Amino acid sequence: MKKVFPSILLTLLAAVFISSCSSIPKTVKPGDTLVIGRVEAYVHGYKQYEDVKFDGRILGNMEITVRNVKTRKSFVVKTDKDGCFIINNCKPHEQYALEGYKLQIISNSGYSRTVWVTLSYPPTFIAYDNQVINVGGIYLDFDGEKNVAFYEVKNHYYVKQFFEDFAAESEWADKPIVDWRNK
Repeated sequence: MKKVFPSILLTLLAAVFISSCSSIPKTVKPGDTLVIGRVEAYVHGYKQYEDVKFDGRILGNMEITVRNVKTRKSFVVKTDKDGCFIINNCKPHEQYALEGYKLQIISNSGYSRTVWVTLSYPPTFIAYDNQVINVGGIYLDFDGEKNVAFYEVKNHYYVKQFFEDFAAESEWADKPIVDWRNK
């Protein structure tokens, strides 16, 4: 029974990922790009009023501002309820920055607040045609008292594993998955 449990858990988690992530195109044309990742945010010390505090973990329904470093044009990508995102409209061989994050936070007393977090030195990646770029898990830490945000990128394997399960019906499943740091 011990060996069955991890595979059942992995199957259930993959089902959640499949039902919640953006759609992946079934076919791949020359010049197509695909970028995958996940965002998890932690907010602490943010106060609207003295007795209304916003603290906690945010996984889903975030908006990420993606900016083309060369042209300075940007667009918004939404995460699903688990923080996953898929970007399939990047131009090949151009660099992009994941610079802005719109977070919907809820206070200890139920008030809702939208917070924009812009990173001075955001994670960047280069989109390559006919390859899946895995930017991994981006962990944001927003300190509301100091109005400062830090980030760390990790868990590339986690994102890759779920993508492989999610993309099984797509031509993207046969394409190489590349860690953004190894390009």
